Amino acid sequence: MTRIVDLHRQWLTDPEYRTAYDELENEFTAVASALRQRKTRAPQAMRFVIFRRVDGSYGWSMISASGAVVAQSLDGFATRDEARKAITQFKLRTSRAPITDAVA
Repeated sequence: MTRIVDLHRQWLTDPEYRTAYDELENEFTAVASALRQRKTRAPQAMRFVIFRRVDGSYGWSMISASGAVVAQSLDGFATRDEARKAITQFKLRTSRAPITDAVA
């Protein structure tokens, strides 16, 4: 069985892959960090992670207890404080969002 880390090393030699990876490296790092923490600690509830984007702005990801990214900011924020405020607004607005059943 091929390990993901070995595939990643191989793919990094491809210029298109390398460019895409470099652009998303901070996001990969945030998710990888969350996954490592999950392995070393007892199961956690859902949490938010603030990270630095390639362009220097800040973003956030909402990570499930299993380590999956379930929501993420689309816009970059100039400061960590702005990212925190955006998380607060997201939490407030989603707590009031109605549930619509689209299943026929």
